[in-house]
Amino acid sequence: MSGWWFETTQFVAEAMAEDSGDPPQANPGRYGEEVATWLADHLRERSWDVGDVFCEDWGWVVRVQREGSTLDLNCGNEDGCTTRWSAGAVAHVGLLQRLLGRGKEPAEAVAELDAEVGQILRAEATMSWVGREQPSSEPPAFECRDPPS
Repeated sequence: MSGWWFETTQFVAEAMAEDSGDPPQANPGRYGEEVATWLADHLRERSWDVGDVFCEDWGWVVRVQREGSTLDLNCGNEDGCTTRWSAGAVAHVGLLQRLLGRGKEPAEAVAELDAEVGQILRAEATMSWVGREQPSSEPPAFECRDPPS
């Protein structure tokens, strides 16, 4: 049995790119602090128990607690672009949680967070596309803004 579950939603957000001058914290060209903070604020407004927003080498993480489950919402930009983003809900389930059955079923918890993120993104007028990442298809061709130099 796998120890983690995930779903990823991709979106195009020109408005996020306008202010995404946040310097990469770990790797050049990796952004997402503004996106992660924005999503964290919206999740709090919808009564989610949102913890820290922190940097990883590939982007930013929003730590979320929900009914005994710990979830991460991983946020980052597409390589070389500050207008295309992804937000991926991930549940990391430890051995003890699996053995004792504590917390919400991981796949259910991930689906709930992913659905909430999709609703938040679709309600925002500045999003020009929100969709599911699928290996066999590419997001619609929107202009990609280069990262600040």
